Amino acid sequence: MATDCDWTAGTGDAAGSGTAAATSATTVEGPVSALLLLVTGRDTAALPLLSGPGLPALAERLAGPGARRA
Repeated sequence: MATDCDWTAGTGDAAGSGTAAATSATTVEGPVSALLLLVTGRDTAALPLLSGPGLPALAERLAGPGARRA
């Protein structure tokens, strides 16, 4: 979710449960510029600019086996 403009993407429900608790637990937010860095593969630059309860899971997923490095 962008914090500096009106933009969101996805449901935030990586586990597929569809519950409000799952959605809030997987939320990652920050300036739209950081989100664009993230979706274009610039993980190293984006992660320090992001926050939210879903950030640890995102960072772990990006650091996992076969993860891209940017």
